[in-house]
Amino acid sequence: MQLPAGGAKGYGLAVLAELIAESLLGKPREFNWLIIALNLEAFRPLGEFLRSGDAFLDELKAVAPAPGFAEVLIPGEPERRSAAARSQSGIPVAPEVWRSIVAAARSVGLDADGLVAVTG
Repeated sequence: MQLPAGGAKGYGLAVLAELIAESLLGKPREFNWLIIALNLEAFRPLGEFLRSGDAFLDELKAVAPAPGFAEVLIPGEPERRSAAARSQSGIPVAPEVWRSIVAAARSVGLDADGLVAVTG
């Protein structure tokens, strides 16, 4: 059995999203997609909204991390860090995986080693 990401809170958010989507769109056929677009300035000036969001994230980052963790991360932060690291050093590929890629390329007449920069 697959459990929802985020435990009970993730389950609650998933139920809420499905409730809204199914109520608006009807029973799902393959996938129900719901996109909510808001005019932020209908609620408050854009600059104020952005400052408030930044302050919230700063407050979140200032929370003491759980034991065994160096810092509190916000959604997307690990992915941005990984992308930045890959842009500097490339995407690591295990040697056995690279050998299979090279073999597959050779089987169709390509020289995989000549197509990419191999480091390490």
